[in-house]
Amino acid sequence: MWDREKAIEVVVYLANRVHDPTKMKIFKLLYFADKLHMSRYGRFITGDFYVAMEHGPVPSRTYSITQEVERGREINAFRVPDNRQIVPLRQADLYELSQTDIECLDETLASLGRLTASQLRDRSHSQAWSKVTNEGRLFEDNSTSVPIPLELIVEELPNATEVTELLQREGKLPK
Repeated sequence: MWDREKAIEVVVYLANRVHDPTKMKIFKLLYFADKLHMSRYGRFITGDFYVAMEHGPVPSRTYSITQEVERGREINAFRVPDNRQIVPLRQADLYELSQTDIECLDETLASLGRLTASQLRDRSHSQAWSKVTNEGRLFEDNSTSVPIPLELIVEELPNATEVTELLQREGKLPK
């Protein structure tokens, strides 16, 4: 289940720890952190679901929060002054994040945090993204997004069989 407050804190956490914290960079880092967390713990960090957009997977509800901020809704966490850049207004409230959330976010930052948004975008164009977008051709027709089924993301994990079985037992994936 998606946790709005946790999503806000994750955005702030990441934005405070990377150079040039754009929406694209934050969303891609969260995608990789979510995949790592799913592989180890059987859940995404914020409980969001992903949609395929032209520049790769995007956490749908977290993206909606940034759109609200762009339209002038004030939250005491971050600003999006130019529809691109995320400017944190404070440090993340770590009480909203579990130790495993922080572990996976930090590992992702250590391995991918120095990459540019474009490099992260290229890495995020995975099999799951390619399958639902027909190798990106979907966007030639001006489509904006399409949901990525959880099972397609799980298929990409190194322990896909084990995670699939866990999610099936929990009723999060069909048997």
